[in-house]
Amino acid sequence: MALYLNVPYEQKDSVKALGAKWDQIRKQWYVTNKFDYYKYFDWFPEVYEQCDLICDYMYIVEAPRKCHKCKNETSVVGLAFQKFFSIKKGENGNLIGYRYNNKYLNFFTLDDETDNTQLEFFLRSILDIIILIQRL
Repeated sequence: MALYLNVPYEQKDSVKALGAKWDQIRKQWYVTNKFDYYKYFDWFPEVYEQCDLICDYMYIVEAPRKCHKCKNETSVVGLAFQKFFSIKKGENGNLIGYRYNNKYLNFFTLDDETDNTQLEFFLRSILDIIILIQRL
């Protein structure tokens, strides 16, 4: 899986020297070896205090849950992923933690403080693919 980087033009030689590749279509630098991602931390898409960088699998999970208001059972849909990196950033913006997790699932939760624009785009793309498959 490619990790696309936010590289200012003046720093292109630095990421190229580390092994990043240029995508002619997207006009953006990227790296494909997930175990080298840490080398490109300075050019990651926005990382706040901590983030999980999904590498291999993302699952759409459905489970029954009893509604706290009407007490009826309803389906709840969420996301889970495995094989990911946990990244922690210090107060001065430096990388203070970087760990690969491959033994358990991590369930993704949305909150009101998170900008979910990219996630929403991703989920809409998945939904479009599911609809297309159902029509075949």
